[in-house]
Amino acid sequence: MSAIRTKEALIQEASKQTALDASREIANSIYYANDNPQKIDFFVTGNAINPFFVPEARDGLDPTKVFNADAYRKCIAMARLAAANSTTTKVLYSSAPKSGSTFVSHKIGVAFNLIRVCMTLYSASSMGDVNFGGAIREANIDEMALLGSCLLPQGVYAQHHIACTPLTANYLKLYNVVPILSVRNIFDTLISYDDHFRRALSNSRENPFMRYGMPSDYLERDFDDRIDVLIDMKLAWYMKYMSTWQACEKSGLVDPLWIVYERDILGDKTQLAQRIGEKLKRPLGDILKLAVGLSEKDGMNLNVNKAVAGRGEQITSRNRQRIEDFFHRYRREGDFSAYLNA
Repeated sequence: MSAIRTKEALIQEASKQTALDASREIANSIYYANDNPQKIDFFVTGNAINPFFVPEARDGLDPTKVFNADAYRKCIAMARLAAANSTTTKVLYSSAPKSGSTFVSHKIGVAFNLIRVCMTLYSASSMGDVNFGGAIREANIDEMALLGSCLLPQGVYAQHHIACTPLTANYLKLYNVVPILSVRNIFDTLISYDDHFRRALSNSRENPFMRYGMPSDYLERDFDDRIDVLIDMKLAWYMKYMSTWQACEKSGLVDPLWIVYERDILGDKTQLAQRIGEKLKRPLGDILKLAVGLSEKDGMNLNVNKAVAGRGEQITSRNRQRIEDFFHRYRREGDFSAYLNA
């Protein structure tokens, strides 16, 4: 494999590799090249977009002689110092899935000229966590990824499905990241989830990891059985999401902006834009841009399903009662009315 290539070609090649061996082959060809004066720059670029882009240590090379724990600590300390004092707009749009988060966060990024980033994996790709196999893990803030995002001069936003912890709350506070949270009626959500998985699973039935934990016969089940599966798999996380953010908010650890799908995203777009803009301390011109953007439907694929309310009425009485009983059981842990009321 030739070591002489443009940075653009390297980015293109490395961004498509998710396998460790293939990524290391590319890294080796760059890092150990004798005829490429830009090899270190190329290596740094490749590593920034691919977490597996790390060469193997060959005979005679001891990387710890070049970079050890002390050097790493100094590097991280300076990165933290710079990131914690940066004054750019930084947004974590942490949502319950299927609640309009992709659409709204994208419009925020466009109106406020923010770069979309990944805060759950060190990767220059905003979908790095998903691209490299992390879609099926419990999402958490990764400080190395967060540091890299905070150091970008333009301002950033990330869209992730993250529950809250005191650790997460302290990261957000330390680096001045504003959390925006969105929720939706749980009955409508489950219908949207069913649509999503019936599309996704039809393309990934041979890969057990890409089934996202769904049973292999999900597509053969009837509607009531599929909803039954989703109740078993998803409701605990939705309870965790709402209750943990509410608990951290009540404790004064975070000060989020809550968005309710039916009230805000399907409601008055100008009012929603004003609430978001004021929360992020944006000028009036940016708020007006956001209001226009939220009212537009462009041709970009924003993972929007039906963008309506009321489809959850399809859920029959038995499963409906199961859902209501579940959230009633946890009624002392949080306020789940936004899930149960349209």
